[in-house]
Amino acid sequence: MRCSVLVSLALVAAMAAEATADDVPTAATRSLLRELADGRRSFESLIDEDRGLVVIDHAGGEADRPDVERRLCTPADRKGQLVRLQRAIPSYLTPDDEGVVHARCRNRPGPPTCVLEGFMEFVPTVTLTFAVDPVRGLRLREVMAVDHLGVAEDVQRSEKRRIRRARARLAATTCTATRP
Repeated sequence: MRCSVLVSLALVAAMAAEATADDVPTAATRSLLRELADGRRSFESLIDEDRGLVVIDHAGGEADRPDVERRLCTPADRKGQLVRLQRAIPSYLTPDDEGVVHARCRNRPGPPTCVLEGFMEFVPTVTLTFAVDPVRGLRLREVMAVDHLGVAEDVQRSEKRRIRRARARLAATTCTATRP
């Protein structure tokens, strides 16, 4: 009897471990965004500790905040950014008056991405860029926020050049290089 209880417990533990492994997201989807927004999945569970999270925020808006171009290596560094993102996602997932949802995800071509499209002035377009790890599934690599609505085309072109330079500069860094 005792042996069958132990076998049963071992089977339950194995099934739970398998369910956890199966729960790893493998595609960028609106469903994943909903899980992140309502806290069923943590952003931290998607971030590779050695790479950290690249944040490019050029969406100062009315607050006229300074631009941010950083690699955030620790959970403490990322916390404020991820809390703001978690709070913002539902507004992009909720249909507007015309029934349009301003969140879309794609997995090909290129890296998986979810774009939260700015739908009014001072609401930035936020792009989440992922990489696919064969074992751990999606890894969140970059969050980029940019204001485009009401911005002149020449300013947008200049902004895109600045972002390309920031991406190139940050791609050359890792979090492991900054650890003792």
